[in-house]
Amino acid sequence: MREYDPSDWYWFVLENETIYSSKRGTAISPDDQQYVSFLQSGNLATVCATFDDLVGVQRRNNCPPYHRVAKSTVISRLGKIKSEQAFALASIDQQLRWNAPDKPMVNSDDQETLEIIRLVGGDPNEVLAPEV
Repeated sequence: MREYDPSDWYWFVLENETIYSSKRGTAISPDDQQYVSFLQSGNLATVCATFDDLVGVQRRNNCPPYHRVAKSTVISRLGKIKSEQAFALASIDQQLRWNAPDKPMVNSDDQETLEIIRLVGGDPNEVLAPEV
């Protein structure tokens, strides 16, 4: 058996009976060789009722692709001009959410953030990449 590592683990999602590899960030087949080896080593896939539950687990563990990025990192990666443009494009509600002091992080799959990054010519994969 190996030690639990949420960034390199297998999950069985009950709602659609799929197996998800967090290391590869995708669903896999039950006969996938790496998964078979995982099972043969005495490990078991962790069961999640829904894919949303799995996303929640991955986000709490800050595991791609469902990780969080500090808003200060997003601003730094966009640069001064693009950050100012992004803020100007955001609605009042978006600006209020962005400036909420109790929410210093943004989800990497946040649709509003992705849209604004694209509108100012930023690359969401770079801007919202996991922090090292």
